[in-house]
Amino acid sequence: MGLGYDDVSAVNPSIIYCSISGYGQTGEYADRPAHDPQIQGMSGLMEINGHPDGPPTRVGFYIGDLVTPLFACYAILAALRDKERTGKGQYLDVSMMDTLTSIMLMDTLEDDVEMGLPLRMGNTTRGGPTGLYSTSDGELTITAASNDQWVRLCNALDAPELLTDERFAQFHSRTANVVEAREEIQKRVKKLTRAEALKRFEAADVPSGAVRSVDEAINDRHFWDRRSLLPMRHGKMPEPVPGIVAGFPVIFSGGELPEPYGAPTLGMHNAEIYGGLLNLSAEEIAGLNAEGVI
Repeated sequence: MGLGYDDVSAVNPSIIYCSISGYGQTGEYADRPAHDPQIQGMSGLMEINGHPDGPPTRVGFYIGDLVTPLFACYAILAALRDKERTGKGQYLDVSMMDTLTSIMLMDTLEDDVEMGLPLRMGNTTRGGPTGLYSTSDGELTITAASNDQWVRLCNALDAPELLTDERFAQFHSRTANVVEAREEIQKRVKKLTRAEALKRFEAADVPSGAVRSVDEAINDRHFWDRRSLLPMRHGKMPEPVPGIVAGFPVIFSGGELPEPYGAPTLGMHNAEIYGGLLNLSAEEIAGLNAEGVI
């Protein structure tokens, strides 16, 4: 049985103690086991992900596993600031399902549910012809979420006739006729290569971007120059080993973050922890090692 918050806070009332679980520590689901796939389904996220005529679809990575700790981190930092003010600690109960449902409903989904509108939109959006388009040699995304963006898009595609078409004249009419609007854009985009289309859109200030493979993305110097991707390292190896790891995707003006030293080997930091933090002598550490304690 592990030490819980009550045990720890009895010794140190100012402790900040955070628990992350699938469903939280309270409520009817609290005792259920959960992994990311169950959380994506239970949160409602899968219902809004996928194509309209297809089944509910999970996000292609473990979003619950990865996003929930970010909220836990924010909460811990807030609790630490509160502790500076009050001197009191807190227990933080972070739920994967709560996290996914809360960020999902930052969109106006409840209005769509009330009006009976479809929630799964595939690669399109609920308003206007924003979405995925196919060129002659690849895919790209276009955002045309306002009247001025629509005008710039039509001009970039040399399609002034779309600007005078009453079906597409205003945002609400384009939304009502979004299928036809997308078909008109797709007909014109298909005649261009991806590079040609992106060049036109960039010149016309149309928000757009290539839909790249993972291989294309990880070989983009952008990520390496900004250190959001880094070479993989191993704690015992002086040089990087084959592989890629995620760096920290924020640049601090106070200085460059240290490069991770890689996965440590067993006992690699014994001297640093037991000697530096616990003030044990080299003889005491050697004794613990000889007795099999460490």
